[in-house]
Amino acid sequence: DYGQLEGCTAAMCSRDKVLVEALRNDYDIHTEWMHRLVKLYPDWLNGDDIKDKTIAKHYRSITKNKLVFPAIYGASNDSIASYLNVPPDIADDLMDEFWGIFTGLAHWQTVTMKNYYETGYVSSPTGRRHYYPLTRNQVINFPVQGVASDIVCNSMNALSMYASQTGRWELHPRLNIHDDLTFVVPDDSKSIDEAIQTIYEVMLTPTYDFINVPLSVEISTGKNWYEMKEVGKFWSHKDV
Repeated sequence: DYGQLEGCTAAMCSRDKVLVEALRNDYDIHTEWMHRLVKLYPDWLNGDDIKDKTIAKHYRSITKNKLVFPAIYGASNDSIASYLNVPPDIADDLMDEFWGIFTGLAHWQTVTMKNYYETGYVSSPTGRRHYYPLTRNQVINFPVQGVASDIVCNSMNALSMYASQTGRWELHPRLNIHDDLTFVVPDDSKSIDEAIQTIYEVMLTPTYDFINVPLSVEISTGKNWYEMKEVGKFWSHKDV
């Protein structure tokens, strides 16, 4: 499972210096803005204690899907307030803070919309195009998610080709869900260890020259998804 892949591809598209530097330092954008929201509006927690890891994970997920990604994809402050169920003035203050930090991302959104209105399409760094008619969210969303999809598909193709060439069919991806790949590997420690190393090395080395932040992959193993246990997290700038 790629870690924060769309945060990374937002940095690739926008070249936002603050976001790029933060991701190079293993910045968890979702946890950071969860804490910022709680500090600004403690009532958002409804009395819950985010010192509890399970509760913190729940609120991090809410922040990810209702604040960070909507902001990256061009949602209005009113929409974000509605998603989070917070007062509009709280959302205004929080987003003023957000865009005051990520000025490069804001500028990229503005330029992307301008180019779309002038040409009638939006392009991703890999050359994909999406044509009129599109909403603002669709225009800004397309390059970020398009690049994320291309990175995942690049890894799937590379691993499938490697499996075909070597006969190691356990390295052929059996299932893809968003930025997660699933493999079926023989149940012995040697096969598992060898597969893990090959998989993360391929997933962390896509052949695109616009990648400007480290990529990470979180790997878990188990008999089924319910019993998965995390093996570790691997980084393109540390482990490859």
